[in-house]
Amino acid sequence: MSLSLSSGKHYINVFVPLKRLTLKALCLPSSFLFPRRDQHAQQQQEPERLRVELARLEKKQKEAAIKNYRAFLAAHSAYDVVRDRVENARGDLSHVARDALPELKKSCRDFAKRAESVARARAVNQQLLNRVPGDISDILEIPQTQEQCGRNGAYDEALDLELYAERLRASVPDVPVIDDLRESARMANKKMLKKLLVRLQEPIQLPECLRIVGHVRRSKYFGNETALRRAFLARREVFVRNACDEVRRWLSPYDRAKKLTDVHRVHVFDVVTQYRAIFSDGDDTNIDTGVTASNNSNSNVTADESAILLSVWSSQRAESYKKALDETLQRVDEGGALASVFEHCEYCGNSLARVGVETRPLLREVFEKHALRIFEDALVAASEAFEKSLSTHRWITYDLAAGGTTPSTESDATNKDANGEYAPPHSLLEHAPVAAFINGILAAFNEVRLLTPKLRGCKKPFARSLRKTFDNGRKSLKHRDTTANAELVASASSGHQSSNKKKDAFKDAVDAYESVAAPYASACFARLFFSSSSSSQVVEDLLV
Repeated sequence: MSLSLSSGKHYINVFVPLKRLTLKALCLPSSFLFPRRDQHAQQQQEPERLRVELARLEKKQKEAAIKNYRAFLAAHSAYDVVRDRVENARGDLSHVARDALPELKKSCRDFAKRAESVARARAVNQQLLNRVPGDISDILEIPQTQEQCGRNGAYDEALDLELYAERLRASVPDVPVIDDLRESARMANKKMLKKLLVRLQEPIQLPECLRIVGHVRRSKYFGNETALRRAFLARREVFVRNACDEVRRWLSPYDRAKKLTDVHRVHVFDVVTQYRAIFSDGDDTNIDTGVTASNNSNSNVTADESAILLSVWSSQRAESYKKALDETLQRVDEGGALASVFEHCEYCGNSLARVGVETRPLLREVFEKHALRIFEDALVAASEAFEKSLSTHRWITYDLAAGGTTPSTESDATNKDANGEYAPPHSLLEHAPVAAFINGILAAFNEVRLLTPKLRGCKKPFARSLRKTFDNGRKSLKHRDTTANAELVASASSGHQSSNKKKDAFKDAVDAYESVAAPYASACFARLFFSSSSSSQVVEDLLV
C-alpha cells in the first residue's frame, strides 16, 4: 500500500506493508486523508512548476558549462594524465614485482654474505692485532719506508725491512694482510735494486761498485752468482759502449781513432780491475786434487768459470772496439797518421795485456787492410800520372857523357856512393815518365814505410798490388808504342827526320822501365818487407 503525503511543495511517499497496517496507522487526521481544494489545485500545478524549474536549472547548467568550459577541459585532461600515470605506475610495479624484487633479494643475500665475510675478516684482524708485536701502523708503512730509504741511499736499512717482513710472514702465516705486506716490501726492494743496477751503467769507481754488488748479492736479486757476474759485465759494457760512442761524434778521423783507443784502454782496464776486485776467486790450486779454492765465501763459481765469463766479455768488447776502429780508419788517408794510430793501439794492447786482455793480434788485420788500401791508392795515382806523362812527353835522346860510360852505370855508381844504396837511379832522369812513375812508387812505399816492420805478414797482397801496377805500366807503354808507330809512319810520309830519334828515345825508356825501374822497385820492396836486399829473389818470386 502506498500513500502520498504532501506538505507544501514537497511530497512524501510512504510505503506501508499491508500486513503491518493497523488501526493506529489508519487513524490519521481527516485533513490528511482528504485534502482541501486549494491544496489539490496546487498539486495539479506542481508538474508545470517542476518543468519550469527544470528548464531554469538546465539553462543555468548550460550557462555554467559555457562559462567554465576551460575548467571542464582541464579536468578532462588531468583525468587522462592521471589515468596514464596510474597505468604506468601499475606497469612499473608489475615489472618490479616480476624482475627487480628477485634481484633485490639476491643482492640482499649477497650483501649479507659479504657482511659476514667482513665480520670474519675483522675478527681475524683483531686476532692479528693481538698477535703482532709493535704498532700495526708502523708495520703497514714498511713499503713506504723502504722507498724513502732507497731515495736517501740507506740500502741496508731497506733490505733489513724486507727481511723483517719475511720473518713476520713466517711467524704469522696464512694472513692475507701480512702476505700482501711481504709482497709489497719485495717489490719496493726490487725497484730499488733496479736503480742500483742502472748506476753500474754510469762512470763509478771501485768502492761504489763494491757497495752496489754487495747490496744486490745480499738481496738475492739474481738466482746465482754467475747471473750476478754476467749482469755486472753487461751493465759495465753499456757504460763502455756509451763512452766510445760519445768519442766518435765530433773529432776528426785521426784524433777520433786515438781518443777511441784511449777511452777503450782506460775503461776496459777499470772494468777488468773492478771485476777481479769484486769477484775475487782464489788462484791457489791443490795439485793433488785439482780443486780451486775460492776466497769469496758468497761465491759458488770456480776461478775457471769466472775467468771464462771475463774472457767472453773481453772478446766481445774487443770485437766492438775493432769494428769501431775499422769504421774510423776508413777515413784516414795518410800512411803517417795510420802508423801513429797503430803505435797508439800497440800501447793500448800492451797496457791491457797486463790485465790479461790482449787485443794487438786482433787489430793487425784492420791495419793491414787499411795500409793496403792506402798503398793501392798511391799506386793508382802513380799509374795515372804515368799514363798522363806518356801522352804528353816529348821523346828526345840525350848525348852520352865523355869517357864512354852510360848514365846507368857511372851515374848510378856515383849516386849509390853519395846517397846510399837505395837512392833512385840517376839514369831515369833521361826518361821523365819513368822517373815520375818511380817517384809515385816511392811515395807509395813512404806511405807504408812506418807500418811495414809490424805488418810483414801481409807482404803478398802488397807484392800483388805492386806487380799489378807494373803490369799496367807495361800495358801503357805498349799502347804508347802502338801510337808512336802510327805517328812514325805519318812522320816518314811527311819527310820528318826526327822520327827515328823519337823511336830510339821511347825504346830507351822501355829498356829503363824493365832493366832499371823494376829492379829498383823490387829492391826497395825487399828493403821494406824483408829488411835486406838479399831477398830480391824472393821479391821477384812474389812479383811474378
